[in-house]
Amino acid sequence: MSAIWGIVDFSEKTVGKSDIHSLSAYYDKYKIDKVQEITNKNYYMAAGIQFITREAQKEQFPYKHLDNTIMVADVIIDNRSEIVSEFGLTGELSRQGIDGSILYEAVEKDQWLALDRLCGAFVFARYDENENKLYLANDAVGNRSVYYSFNNGRFVFSSLLKSIVPFMSKVEVEEEWLSQFIENDNLIIVNSPALTPYKDIYRLEPGECLCINKKGIEHIYYWDPIKKVKPLKLKSDEEYKKRVLDTFKECVESVIRESGETGILLSGGLDSNAVAAFAAPYLKNKNRVLHSYTSVPNDKVDPIPKNSYYVNNERIYIEKLARYHENLRPHYINVAERDLLADNEKYLDMVETPIKTMVNAPWIYEAFKQAQADNCRILLGGQYGNITISFGFIRNLLITYKYSGRWISLLKSINRYGKKNNISRKKLLSSVLKDNKEGSLKYSRKYMYDKKALRQVGENELHESLLTGVLYRDPTRDRRLIELVLSLPIEQFVCPDIDRRLVRVYMKDIIPNDIVSDQNHRGAQGVAGYTYIREHWDVIKPYLKRKYNMSSAQKWLSKLDLCELIERIDIQNKTNDFELLKAIYFGFLCEYLENMKV
Repeated sequence: MSAIWGIVDFSEKTVGKSDIHSLSAYYDKYKIDKVQEITNKNYYMAAGIQFITREAQKEQFPYKHLDNTIMVADVIIDNRSEIVSEFGLTGELSRQGIDGSILYEAVEKDQWLALDRLCGAFVFARYDENENKLYLANDAVGNRSVYYSFNNGRFVFSSLLKSIVPFMSKVEVEEEWLSQFIENDNLIIVNSPALTPYKDIYRLEPGECLCINKKGIEHIYYWDPIKKVKPLKLKSDEEYKKRVLDTFKECVESVIRESGETGILLSGGLDSNAVAAFAAPYLKNKNRVLHSYTSVPNDKVDPIPKNSYYVNNERIYIEKLARYHENLRPHYINVAERDLLADNEKYLDMVETPIKTMVNAPWIYEAFKQAQADNCRILLGGQYGNITISFGFIRNLLITYKYSGRWISLLKSINRYGKKNNISRKKLLSSVLKDNKEGSLKYSRKYMYDKKALRQVGENELHESLLTGVLYRDPTRDRRLIELVLSLPIEQFVCPDIDRRLVRVYMKDIIPNDIVSDQNHRGAQGVAGYTYIREHWDVIKPYLKRKYNMSSAQKWLSKLDLCELIERIDIQNKTNDFELLKAIYFGFLCEYLENMKV
């Protein structure tokens, strides 16, 4: 993997040494093993390579084998053999499995077919000198991220946002980004995947390719699985099971590479366990271990609570998993005693944009650093699994039946679910009739390929990998899995007796039974962080008020009564976790706006 950055001046003006220095200087504090670059009169392009895979050491950016096209890329391809075979690639580096060479050769043969076939994490910039045209493309699910700006005939792109800011004639806040950040009363930062906090600086969207020339930018969205995918109709549940497991197994195994160790962000939940169920045996067959990293609120092994749905300490699950997967090597991250605010200040300086996951970000970043110390190059996870491999609750089933007019199926399911859970049919039916279509499968499918969520997580993961040299890969958001789950009928996801059925039923033989069958508990994230906030609220409160009183906060957030938010938290005696989180992330937003100096 790598970072990429560059300038193309379509008005044929010279790209000078000062331009190159301004763009490149911001990469000094990130973990890059080698920089490869090319300079000509009107363009400069560079790749900062990280030796995450052994193949990365043989990369030869920029690639310029044919005609006058030049490519730099941030790339790791998961289906390399398939691409080499399908496109008939003959280059020596491509035959050796070098990701950048495979990408370049495939794109040179047929750019649009290549984008339709490639699986993996990548962004690339490809400049055609003859046509004076630049292409900037992102992988289908936005595993990697790149920023860009186009002013006065000059196009600037970079994996780092701050390296583009010096090229702006005027630094301004993007008011639409700010408005969405404020109005989204949830963990989604903004609804528009292309927006950044800076006016006229944008993010490349998942599944997007830009075509840039002196006339401007053409936006091409080459992958839309929601429109593309057709319903999958198989003869039996066994056939569905085979298709799901074969696809998911391929998604997991294809992201594991030979260089270095492999880690996983592991909880007691279904998603990361589903990833581990294939990753651990695959590594064991190669005499390798799987390092796991788990957030815990203390150093004890607390029992699973009998009368509580949420499990605050998931260490007990990990201990069971270590006995189940003999090659699992657990590592626990106790952030209870860490300074949450100080950790976030350091983290936010490196990830460049405000975030809302202030409670979880420090421990996840700590996991990346521990993985780096353990010589891990790949860090697995299952963050997107709730909407793919483990989607499906009873409400989804009942509302889908209601809005598709399947009344007999609806009544039968209500009877079965009500009998099992001792809930009257009248109460269930009344509840379903009041529900709107938002829980139906048709409505939920749009979240299975949710560009705003994909862009948000991909952006953070890129910065974490640049900081540590550890690459995060999430098989639960692989384009192959997304296409599959979009094609499945509702009955594969949930039945009246079993929710999250793809994992609970199809994977019951490869995940510990007391985890896969437990529908009465769920792990709680960020417990230590919220405990820290409550215990230190008397110190945090004046800290936040100072941020709320910054001049930029008064200018841009004057419509928000942030002090009223603090008063409400006090009245509620700090019992509302989301209110606590809002107070924190608004405080850091104020400081971010102040540092923009606008």
